[in-house]
Amino acid sequence: MILCSSLLIGIATAGEPGYTLMEPYGGVAVTLDGKWTSGAEWSDAFILPMVGTTLGANGIWAYKMVMGDTYLMSFLIESPDNTNDAGDLWVVCIDGANDGGSAPNSNDVKIEIAGHTTLRVYAGNGTGWSTMASTGVTWKDSLATSTYNSANHYVLEVQADKGALGAWAQIRHLTQSSLQCTTRATQAEGR
Repeated sequence: MILCSSLLIGIATAGEPGYTLMEPYGGVAVTLDGKWTSGAEWSDAFILPMVGTTLGANGIWAYKMVMGDTYLMSFLIESPDNTNDAGDLWVVCIDGANDGGSAPNSNDVKIEIAGHTTLRVYAGNGTGWSTMASTGVTWKDSLATSTYNSANHYVLEVQADKGALGAWAQIRHLTQSSLQCTTRATQAEGR
């Protein structure tokens, strides 16, 4: 799947009826530092609001592929939250075959960052989630400001090597402060 910004030329398609998130291929490398390093860093990403239809202080999330020696799935999540609670949870789910379903399949991946300190990565097993030993996932979050929110708030950047995860389809659900991934959601929520 490819989605091109106004700066790129390409094709955008959707793999499942009612599914709207595409896979944008970006040319600007991500500096994994938990903030917008430059205005251009995420300008070539697919960006959606966490709430409603307007980008702003209620939070945003962004996704793009950055190609180089590996295919890096890159995510940015901005939450309006500025507290460091032990129960805070960032979650990114990937539907590896873009096939939905009522339970995670073996090609589905869930990335969790708990309490701003602990990374856990899971693979679907047909009925739930099993811990993955080798993940190819790196991340950084920080309190920062951005174009969309001038107040200090949490910004998370995640990069995942698609080859290491074995995930080769679209992002199905991206959320902060959720305990489990759903199969049909294409929006984000914030705590």
